[in-house]
Amino acid sequence: MAKFVRFRLSGKVGSSTAAYDFFFQAPPDSYAQLPAAESGVTEVPADAGNIGHVMPLVKTEALLRSAAAARFKLRIKVGTKTKIKSVIVAQEKADTFKEWAMGKTVAGGTVVSVSTPLSASYY
Repeated sequence: MAKFVRFRLSGKVGSSTAAYDFFFQAPPDSYAQLPAAESGVTEVPADAGNIGHVMPLVKTEALLRSAAAARFKLRIKVGTKTKIKSVIVAQEKADTFKEWAMGKTVAGGTVVSVSTPLSASYY
C-alpha cells in the first residue's frame, strides 16, 4: 500500500481578507516540483508536531467542490511517452498556474499542455 503524506492548501477566496488552510493527503512525489508560490500547496513535514495532526484532513473530492481549490490536468512529455498528472492548486493561483506550468519540467518530463477537467475533452 502506498504511503501518503499530508499537504496544506493555503490561500484566500475572492476579495476576502480571511486566509484558509486545508489539509489533504497525496502520494509523496505529487507536488515535489511545483513551488508553493505558484500552486499554494506545501508539504507538511513529518516532524511538524501537532500542525498536521490537529487540523482535520479534508477529502480531495470535498476540497475540489469548494471555491478554495482548482484541479488541473498536466500533459507531460517524457521521451516518446505522454503522462497525465492531476494536481490541485489554490483557486487564487489558478490563473497564473496555467501560464507558469507550460514548458516546465515536472515528473521527469516537460509540460506540453495544462487543462481543467471541464475543458479536457477527448473525442
